[in-house]
Amino acid sequence: MTESTPAEINNRTSITVQLGNLLALLGVLSVAVFGYAQITSRITTIESDLMVDQAQIDLNSAFRQGWPIGALGRLPDDVEQDIRIQHLEQEIKALKASCN
Repeated sequence: MTESTPAEINNRTSITVQLGNLLALLGVLSVAVFGYAQITSRITTIESDLMVDQAQIDLNSAFRQGWPIGALGRLPDDVEQDIRIQHLEQEIKALKASCN
């Protein structure tokens, strides 16, 4: 048996790699980096859309709860309708008073 001597690694050490293997390694690395960038971009877009959707849902929930109780105001048509109803009520009271 022969004893192996430890390899010295310094600035003159050389490595032999076949060109085809090196190009394949660069190709795989490029695809991996591109794929990672695409996935990261897609996740960021989805998170942004989710935040916008959640804000819209919160606004809709507040509107849905506040509108029926009048906390968000009234439509102009509702105000006009209420004025007309009050006027009709006054006319009915006047007619009832004149009949008695």
